[in-house]
Amino acid sequence: PRKTTVSGHARLLARPAYQRLLAAEPLLRRLIPILIAIFLVIVGLARFVELYQLRTERDYDARETMSLIATVLAGALGTATAGDDADEVTFLNALADSLPPGATSDGRRIYVADDSGRIVATAPRDADHEGIPLTEVIGEAQPLTIFGARAGVLEITLPDETEALATVHHIAGGPAALAIVMPLANVLDEWRADVSLNVAIFIGTSAILLVILYGYFAQSSRAQEADEIYSATHERFETALMRGRCGLWDWDLARGRMFWSRSMFEIVGEDQRDDLIGFGEVQRMIHPDDGDLMALAESLYDKGEETVDRMFRMRHTAGRWIWLRARAELVDRDS
Repeated sequence: PRKTTVSGHARLLARPAYQRLLAAEPLLRRLIPILIAIFLVIVGLARFVELYQLRTERDYDARETMSLIATVLAGALGTATAGDDADEVTFLNALADSLPPGATSDGRRIYVADDSGRIVATAPRDADHEGIPLTEVIGEAQPLTIFGARAGVLEITLPDETEALATVHHIAGGPAALAIVMPLANVLDEWRADVSLNVAIFIGTSAILLVILYGYFAQSSRAQEADEIYSATHERFETALMRGRCGLWDWDLARGRMFWSRSMFEIVGEDQRDDLIGFGEVQRMIHPDDGDLMALAESLYDKGEETVDRMFRMRHTAGRWIWLRARAELVDRDS
């Protein structure tokens, strides 16, 4: 069954959450942009730290892989060429036979130099570099050529100005050497793809939040404008009521509370206020000989009548009784 209520001011002001929202709205308008900015900064910093760690991991993995491949190949080549006067064909065959799977992937290039430091074998095969000194390929990177495996994997600049990772291992402890070179760009290819994806996601997230923020402020501005229009209309309405010596009641029968216009407070001499008035407070103002308002409302509702036209007296704050004529409509709405 539906309950008898009156919509309007009484229904609106009867909700404490609405009042709390009105009180908090100025603070929310200031906090929401700040909170969104803080959220974006935190997300951006988190992604930056994660991507930096990922870059470090990719660099570490590339160095470890190069060092492992160099160690395996140097040992295999040392075994394959031991005790012989190794020539170019011997080194080429030994390198081809000992290459582990994926050794030349990700842009890695492998060079084998003989006792004189001249390149005699390459993988993948590159005839243009065979027969030239190894130093012309990796540059004058003395720590690599002097210390060999003890120098580890270093970041160097090749003669063509390409940034690369390189390592040199001596074969069987002799002057022959094996070098592996990997362009730094190849090391970070996947990392750059991750960066591009994360940047795109961050920009998209930021754009969505900015659109939401714009929508919030646009809606808030429209609501503020609507409130201003309502306030102006309400002022004109109150002025008309005051000049006509009329008062407006908005009675929520289900909750037993009423909203009075300012003109109604003026009629009975009460101080004007925006709070809801309890039914008992209003009933105490009515002359006891003029009946009970709640009994009247229940009678109308039981009989199915929807309009009220009744004369009654209310006590003025000065102590006198004033006659009022009430014309009302009973509205049945969903709670």
